[in-house]
Amino acid sequence: MSSAQTPQAIRMGAAADILIALVVAFGVKAIFHPISWQFASLPAAIAGLVVATLLLRRRGLRWADLGLKLPTTLLGYLTLPVLAAIAFILAVGVGGGVALYLNSALGEAVIDPEERFGNLQGNISLLALWIFLGWAVGGFFEEMFFRGFLITRLDHFFNGDMATKGLRWTLLLSVALPAIIFGGAHFYYQGLRGAIIVTAMGLAFGACYVLFGRRLWPVIIAHGSIDTLSFVAQYLDADW
Repeated sequence: MSSAQTPQAIRMGAAADILIALVVAFGVKAIFHPISWQFASLPAAIAGLVVATLLLRRRGLRWADLGLKLPTTLLGYLTLPVLAAIAFILAVGVGGGVALYLNSALGEAVIDPEERFGNLQGNISLLALWIFLGWAVGGFFEEMFFRGFLITRLDHFFNGDMATKGLRWTLLLSVALPAIIFGGAHFYYQGLRGAIIVTAMGLAFGACYVLFGRRLWPVIIAHGSIDTLSFVAQYLDADW
């Protein structure tokens, strides 16, 4: 991004990028939803990432600038699984805590996973398919898009510059708004209760992304692992 740009121009550019990326991702999902609603997230993820990448390049940014880069030292590689484990525990703990509260306040929800994922029990081919989609859509797209892209561009919008500063109320908004959109994106098959739980997990992932120095790999690994364990539990018909 050119250093000659004014804060107002940076804010307008960030707002335009956010709006375009959201319209494309959710628009493609809406187009494919009547065709195959179970798999509409994949073309939406591809379209969303392509557009986000083009928008970033137009601003002189790369995904590496948003945290999609591998460690450069041995210590970095050693700490990566630790950070991923922390993100995993925090997201599961926060999501599970919210789920327990909602169950206590409203009663347990009845959700049939077969309607969304098919009969996974004992079906190794279907399990492999959903694990692939869990990593491709959940691990990579959702973390790159909702955490890396949206948090960073919202930060630019609120502050009018490219700097990533310390903790402040605008940063809290930059983390919270993508989490709310992230939760809302799951409403169509999880309902309001599920959307609230996913929003809480999105807040946990967003907090980890920021607190870990805006590194995407820990939250990608944590998210993909959570989805994988969920699918394996359905495959084994385990009540986890």
